[in-house]
Amino acid sequence: MSVVLAIATCALCLLVAGYVRRRRARVAEAARHAVYIVGDVSSTEPVTDVLFHSGHTWVRVHHDNLVSIGSTEFASNLAGSLETIAVPPESRSLRQGLPAWTLVARNGRELTQRMPIDGKVLAINREALHDPGVIQRSPYHQGWILRVRPRDIHRALLNLLPAPAERLWLETAFARVSAQLSSSLKHMFRDRMWAPRFGDWLRDAEWEVLKCELFPSS
Repeated sequence: MSVVLAIATCALCLLVAGYVRRRRARVAEAARHAVYIVGDVSSTEPVTDVLFHSGHTWVRVHHDNLVSIGSTEFASNLAGSLETIAVPPESRSLRQGLPAWTLVARNGRELTQRMPIDGKVLAINREALHDPGVIQRSPYHQGWILRVRPRDIHRALLNLLPAPAERLWLETAFARVSAQLSSSLKHMFRDRMWAPRFGDWLRDAEWEVLKCELFPSS
């Protein structure tokens, strides 16, 4: 009887040890892939000199009245791991609200963003074309996409808002992202920080819904 009990005890210990190992492996895997989208929904870069458009693009006015424009931290990371950025040619005149560039992800998803102002394209950020990830690592500085001469600088700024107002759009965006997350991912989101390339974690259907709701003109 004691031999049987000893064998049963050993078997139970082996089962428990196996369960613990598997549990630790799952926890470690979840931690390795943890996504932190949320908190303060504030940028990782200072943006005091940047104005924002509701299409999740930004504008920085330079001393010569030329402007740099780019994609917000939220938009670029919603796109996911980027393969390339499709941009218009230099010297092209673009109107506010019309397509400016398209963020193309490695999984084939495309996010087209609209011009925040009217203007003529003077330069394209070649570094961003060579390394699209720069618009996620430094969205408001090295990650500018186009340099533009506005048609009317004063009128161009009328439809743009400062960083504090942009936070309202980010709060809305965060709420929509949270609502779309599959139940398997909800536990991975905390601290309200936008995660690098968090769009990769969204299923195709979830991602399409967010694109249509938050970028309706795309």
